[in-house]
Amino acid sequence: MLPVNVIVKPLNDWDEHFLSCWATHPHYARDLIWAPKKYPCTTLALATESMPLLPSLPDYEFVNSAALKTIEKYPHLFKIVMPIKVSHFEQLLTSHPNKPLVELVSCSLQEGCWPWADTSDPSYPVTWDNSNRPLKSKAHAAFV
Repeated sequence: MLPVNVIVKPLNDWDEHFLSCWATHPHYARDLIWAPKKYPCTTLALATESMPLLPSLPDYEFVNSAALKTIEKYPHLFKIVMPIKVSHFEQLLTSHPNKPLVELVSCSLQEGCWPWADTSDPSYPVTWDNSNRPLKSKAHAAFV
């Protein structure tokens, strides 16, 4: 028997669709799947259907000699470690309606990305050495 304060409402079409399609999915994945019917709320999966693309690097970043020399000299500092199997990710998204976004995300996962990068401000230093930071207390100095 239900408690007195519980209101049971009849299932509408959306509720029946949700229960039949998604109730058996793990809880964390229920709102990560898009369907032909419209959701009653916006989820990340739904938002990606019309999401604009992230901006690519500005052209001047490709001729930034300090950055290019650093990347060439210290490639180990820029290693891309990706726990996501990108080919499987792409396969799962073959039916996604926003193909350009899927391609951009796939490329970003493989090559890295830096959206909204802007190093063109002349007031920014070309390099910044933060290694000379003397410890402020004798206790810290004694510990190190």
